[in-house]
Amino acid sequence: MEAVTADLVFLDKVNATTVSRAIIQTLTKFDVDFDKVVVVLTDNATYMTKAVTSLKVLLPNCIHLTCNAHILSLKFIEAELLVSAPTSALLELNDLFKTDSVRVDVVFIMMNSTNLMDLLTWFENRQVTIHLAYNKVVDLMAEFGSKGEKEKNKIYKKAFQDAAAKLNQYYTETSARFTQPGLSFMKAVRGFDPAQAKILSLDGLSDGIPECAEKLPEIEGELAAYKQCALEIEDGVKPAAFWFSQKDRFPNLSRIAIRYLSVPGNSVDAERSVSAFNTVDTVNRQSFEENNLASHAILVTNSKI
Repeated sequence: MEAVTADLVFLDKVNATTVSRAIIQTLTKFDVDFDKVVVVLTDNATYMTKAVTSLKVLLPNCIHLTCNAHILSLKFIEAELLVSAPTSALLELNDLFKTDSVRVDVVFIMMNSTNLMDLLTWFENRQVTIHLAYNKVVDLMAEFGSKGEKEKNKIYKKAFQDAAAKLNQYYTETSARFTQPGLSFMKAVRGFDPAQAKILSLDGLSDGIPECAEKLPEIEGELAAYKQCALEIEDGVKPAAFWFSQKDRFPNLSRIAIRYLSVPGNSVDAERSVSAFNTVDTVNRQSFEENNLASHAILVTNSKI
């Protein structure tokens, strides 16, 4: 599955009220059933949390998920400011992420940029792989922690430990000021991957996915059968393909699984679509009417031009 951009909205003012209003207006515009909205994906600004919280009554099955690519980007942007001239682009990015005070030693960034950049690239992919996101972050935390224990150089050691601690705070410590609000969901959605269902407790589905908790009586039998079925499936089967093929066998569970497996793990397309709009606005401004500019930018974004 691949994420696509459906609409592009520009706000005169950005705050919790304008964001929540824009979300409702967009859902109404496309006649989306509010009960079927499963995730609102944002950056980690405080007003975004307030906006999503205010929509809980209207969107009962909605989970707030922070863009994972943004979290990893913090380490590169702030470290780059230490060694490079503060260009306007860097300063804008730093401004965007200033809600979190990550400070990672630049030597650490330089020596470990390959692994971290690979993960950042993975998180920015348009292919939907939300069922693997939590594992990727946990593996990175474990790697940093292990290197921190073994490292003899005090500077490098502290850099590893600080990075591991910050990721640990964001992805495991729910009491911290800045956390991943969709943490329970990221852990639970792994259960819809047959390869992971073999070794995970499926009880977590009800904890992290509202619809599973709400419809537990309807899916309880299907869950037990799915758990047994997963043991017989070879690794490598794509979760979405599995559930599409099992609609008749698991009618209720497959409907939920497909819906939540389709959640993207990043909001990078939002930035891409704005960039596309700016390009269209600059290059082809005279060729389009005002109301067609955004539509063309969406087409550009989705066609990857």
